[in-house]
Amino acid sequence: MNQLVDNLDHLLAFCVMCRTGAERAVCERIEQVAPDVTALIPVRVIEEKRKKQWQAFEKTLLPGYVFLFSCNPLPDNLIRSITKAYKVLTYDRGLRDLQHEDREYALWLYRHQGRIEPSVILESGQTIKVVDGPLKDMTGEIKRLDKRKRKVWVAFDFDGEARLVALSAHVVTQATQTDEHSD
Repeated sequence: MNQLVDNLDHLLAFCVMCRTGAERAVCERIEQVAPDVTALIPVRVIEEKRKKQWQAFEKTLLPGYVFLFSCNPLPDNLIRSITKAYKVLTYDRGLRDLQHEDREYALWLYRHQGRIEPSVILESGQTIKVVDGPLKDMTGEIKRLDKRKRKVWVAFDFDGEARLVALSAHVVTQATQTDEHSD
């Protein structure tokens, strides 16, 4: 990943569709041919027990997509020169840089360098609030919980769409009523 920018006000964000499984190669090639572009593959860090030891593994969050960030518009021919990259996603109006909620989501990923680390979660019935990690203060609905494997599947609202995210959960405890109503 190229150098991160501190001031995000003028940073443009783009989303490239590519062949699933080729995200890393596409990311590396884009940064070779366009050094002023930062390419990012969103990943979630999952802890799994292997050979009686807990180990952290990266899993692609959005297979088939790479996010690009630049202070300048992307060159029109950039994607044509990248094998296994299909297209820059565009809006109906022809805009290629991400707008509104899409841009906010992309910038959230950028601020966390594309990594969703294991989270600490409070449980309140079926609704949880993440109290630590990059998803801090987000609320979602627990769909599945495996305490033995320290894994929880939570439906979070991203851009108006519920997305099921598997998270490593270090601590899952009952939330108090004060926790439920404080924000």
